[in-house]
Amino acid sequence: MNESLEELKAIIDNAPSDATHACIENGTHYQFKVIGLDAEIYTGDGWLCYSGCALPDLCGVRLISDIKRIIELMELNQNMHTTVAGYIY
Repeated sequence: MNESLEELKAIIDNAPSDATHACIENGTHYQFKVIGLDAEIYTGDGWLCYSGCALPDLCGVRLISDIKRIIELMELNQNMHTTVAGYIY
């Protein structure tokens, strides 16, 4: 789970607007919609139901909202480094 800022942005860019979770596994982007105990995976053509089951056993499944927050913090960190570097050099 050491994705670059660009990889994290790609996860968000490729996720349907109603996705709640996402991950990258072996270079493939997976998006999920989880409501209660019902989970669905996005296939590119629509949602495939995993009703009543846990999410597939994939590493690094995260909330879309967490990924968005990580992006925000990484961009803030980059901006701070740029600002500090401007004062030092």
